[in-house]
Amino acid sequence: MLRHLLLSITILSTACVTSVDDAQPLPTTSHRPLARPSSVVPGERRWFVLRSVDLGFKDPQAWKRTGFDLDRRTTTAEQSQSSANSCKRAPDSFRGALTDGADGIDNAFGAHVLSIIKSVKSDAQDVANAEITSGGYTLLLRIDGAVDGDNASAPGALYAAGKHEGKPTFAANDRWPVWSSTLSDGVDLEKPLRKFPLGYVRNGTWVSGEIGEGPEPIWFPLFGPIAVNASALLSVDLATGQGVMAGALPVSELLDMSSRWAQRLGACPGDDTHKVIDSIMASTADLVLGGKDLQDPSRQCDAVSFGIGFEVTKVAAPTAVVPPPPPEPSKCPDTL
Repeated sequence: MLRHLLLSITILSTACVTSVDDAQPLPTTSHRPLARPSSVVPGERRWFVLRSVDLGFKDPQAWKRTGFDLDRRTTTAEQSQSSANSCKRAPDSFRGALTDGADGIDNAFGAHVLSIIKSVKSDAQDVANAEITSGGYTLLLRIDGAVDGDNASAPGALYAAGKHEGKPTFAANDRWPVWSSTLSDGVDLEKPLRKFPLGYVRNGTWVSGEIGEGPEPIWFPLFGPIAVNASALLSVDLATGQGVMAGALPVSELLDMSSRWAQRLGACPGDDTHKVIDSIMASTADLVLGGKDLQDPSRQCDAVSFGIGFEVTKVAAPTAVVPPPPPEPSKCPDTL
């Protein structure tokens, strides 16, 4: 099985490189979050639960439309070859690694990493969504100062949610317990690890803050309850629940996350499949953590941009804090 996965990863990653390098010149407009309004108004606290994620598994071009222009520049396939107007791509990376999507959207994760994930587990997105709809692992988003119009101050917080009692209906009275591991003291719901103090609402859309804020814990539903440190920005239409999570994932965090996920499937550190996965993922970096607008032409790229579509629905505030379940046992020998 692992030999088959190794061949699939190699073929899919090569196809992905070709499609990006052959892309037509992109428009010079920029796809940025809505701007912060000027006035602070009274708002309310609202809780939302993650209902589904859309990673573009069914559309290989979806990455071009999912996310934001994080670095305020549009990098074409031609510019990517010489790292023009961008951070320096890794010496062993492919020529199109820095190529942007439509309107400058930065989503190297969707352009390159997802092909690897699909080759290892083609139904990964369906599995993640099934876990949510069955009442298993999901995320909770809290927004303070939520309004239907504009509010210059609407801070937020993100939590990992425990198992729902019974199958959820996603109605307004549904409640999910919060995992203690997502709270700084393990007890108080007012002390989440992942906070968005600079959040605001513009035209009924909540934006979590400024692009490029410092890395803090983020939970990727695709990989299950794995927390990674990433610079992330969320944008959510409070009326429809449609949202986008975009940002920069340090290469070291990406490799650690993918390693733990791959081990569950039997791709163990040191085997050929694992080596190929690490090599390809490390070569997809296109941003610089800590750089202005997540860029610095004088440095080598050290973070992978990402854009993930999702849907949330309004629910009741959680009242319970529960311990997270023990980690799934690895299928690999001598690993945690």
